[in-house]
Amino acid sequence: MQHDTDVLIVGGGSNGTGLLRDLAKRGVKVMLCEKGDFARGATGASSGMIHGGPRYMLNDVETTKHSCEDSGYIQRIMPHLLFRIPFLMPLLARPGLGKISPTLHDVYFTVYDRYAAMKNGIPHARLTTAELLAIEPGLAGEFDGGVTLDEWGIDCGRLCLLDTLDAIAHGAQVETYTEVVGLLRDDHGTVQGARLRRVGEVTVREVRAKVVVNCAGPWAAKVAGLAGPGVRLRPGKGVHLIYEKRLTNFAMITNAVDGRQVFIMPYQNETWIGTTDDDYYGDLDDLSVSQDEIRYLQEAVIRLLPRMADQRLINTRVGVRNTVYGWGQLEDELSRRYEIVDHKSLGAPGLFSLLGGKLASFRIQAQEAADAVCKTLGVTARCETHLHTVPGGDAIPEETELARAYGIERLAARRVIYRHGSLAPRVLDVGRETPTGFSVVCASEPTLECEVRYAVRHELVTHLGDLMTRCRIAVGACQGLDCGLRAAQIFAEERGLDPTSEREELMDLLSRRWRTARPALKGSQLAQAELLMTQYTGLWQLPALVPHA
Repeated sequence: MQHDTDVLIVGGGSNGTGLLRDLAKRGVKVMLCEKGDFARGATGASSGMIHGGPRYMLNDVETTKHSCEDSGYIQRIMPHLLFRIPFLMPLLARPGLGKISPTLHDVYFTVYDRYAAMKNGIPHARLTTAELLAIEPGLAGEFDGGVTLDEWGIDCGRLCLLDTLDAIAHGAQVETYTEVVGLLRDDHGTVQGARLRRVGEVTVREVRAKVVVNCAGPWAAKVAGLAGPGVRLRPGKGVHLIYEKRLTNFAMITNAVDGRQVFIMPYQNETWIGTTDDDYYGDLDDLSVSQDEIRYLQEAVIRLLPRMADQRLINTRVGVRNTVYGWGQLEDELSRRYEIVDHKSLGAPGLFSLLGGKLASFRIQAQEAADAVCKTLGVTARCETHLHTVPGGDAIPEETELARAYGIERLAARRVIYRHGSLAPRVLDVGRETPTGFSVVCASEPTLECEVRYAVRHELVTHLGDLMTRCRIAVGACQGLDCGLRAAQIFAEERGLDPTSEREELMDLLSRRWRTARPALKGSQLAQAELLMTQYTGLWQLPALVPHA
């Protein structure tokens, strides 16, 4: 039988794109399909941290070990894309414990330091109450000191993109907005490929592959179900709240009303509060944030940091973890372990599923899945994903020199360097093509016109909304109501779109942002946002309603 590819991967999150890169670098002919854009599911809704997970040490130490080890590798292969996040853990005074709480935490994090060294972590420090309040004077409550630790943050969308671009450079094929609607099987039940349908189209085509790997995240049970039962997850809904700017330079760990851990964290140009962890039984394609979830997270943080009550909430992030099934445990106590399932034992040879896991250990998860696939294919090449950098990861330009060379602000240069690393000059060279090439499109970042054009040309952008994960268009304070129109014009110019298509792309972008922003808005902020949305809608509908105007 003639095959279109050796391996077909389903899912464009960190697991799927990590596996794509691994197999491509081993010389395997591989293709990936994703029903949306990269990092649209669990990866994109995660806390955006390549962290060790100190809380897993008590009952899941292997997860902590793998996460710390892989964090070290990830820092080497994409150094420009990671940023250090210092954490404070204030220790609220607890009657009857005296000074034992700081001592216990000191011992606990001393053990974590042994693993944290693998991720270039700074050893923890024990703080007195005076030292704690000197670092963060806005804290409220009585304390028995505190503890510091540090973790690493990353841009999840660009992580998946860079893995994909590296894979394509090694021969991989990629199709976004392409959904698997069925699996191809022979008379013996062996999976031999899949039926694919482009989103928005009715035509179904067949792709034949020697092996299909299911990396569909929380949708993995659904994809595996196309070949029969046997895969079960326990999806956990997670919500983050997004504030418009950096409100603290230190992330802080506290507890919600039910005792679960909640954090407040500076993330790029924003501040995040997260996260919930609740069993989810609903439609994975129809997620929304409730007012209860918002109040739950705000209550936890405001109790520790009262000034957060007056800060501007601009959006929410919601996703579902693809947690491996477990019975009899609270949601936040479930293991973050991963499993690689060979469906041969379930009557469907040729199908594998990569389930569970964490963002922080995506590379090692992909490596083990690639090992299993290569064994089936008879491929002896070994993993090299920890040895070579992704595109742009080989060097980090100096921002002052770059700003001077192109006549742009240092902050703009810094953001281009963060996203593109050594490729930043190539991005900025696009700015010399037009008189407005170095103008600011999104003031919140700031994102320059040349970066938008570069992304549309070279970064697998299909729709205007994909720019949210390429260069953070519509992610900042305006939520697209300021930068969206200019971005749509640039997108239309690059793609040669007519006004109707340009309008549709802009409306799609704004509707995406509105869906997640609406639960976060209230009072005058909601009224202003609704007014702006009405103005946009009315402005763009006018030509359609009055065609001869």
